[in-house]
Amino acid sequence: MIEERESKEKEEQKKKKFKGKIWVPLLILFLAAGGGAFYYFTVYQGEGTADARSPAKFESVTLDSFLVNLSGGSGYLRSTITLEYVSGDTESELQKKEHRIRNVVIELLSRKTAADLADKDALRKELKNAINKVLDNEITGVYFREFVTQR
Repeated sequence: MIEERESKEKEEQKKKKFKGKIWVPLLILFLAAGGGAFYYFTVYQGEGTADARSPAKFESVTLDSFLVNLSGGSGYLRSTITLEYVSGDTESELQKKEHRIRNVVIELLSRKTAADLADKDALRKELKNAINKVLDNEITGVYFREFVTQR
């Protein structure tokens, strides 16, 4: 009888220990789920707002064709250039300062020789930097719609 009572007490203690052991993992799981929900609704969704996900709107304006003599009498260049910019005040500024932009482009192109014009990527970067010095806002790209040289 004593043995039966001791075995029953041991079984009850095991059940109590088992019940205590199951609460700890459940508590950890509950806290982790709560922390994950908090992160999702505060931090994660704050990063993905509609403004941050929508790409910037690019617009462009094409300048009238340029016809310039190349440096050293090595021929001439006829080029039509399109300027790309992010929507905003840049369009009105481009219209107001078109005469300055054209002057900068003509000066830069007329200093080039036919050999200098071979690297069009470098020329685009030079034109972009020169034009951005004239503007308060910034253009994001320079593209050639027409690019003809004659020697």
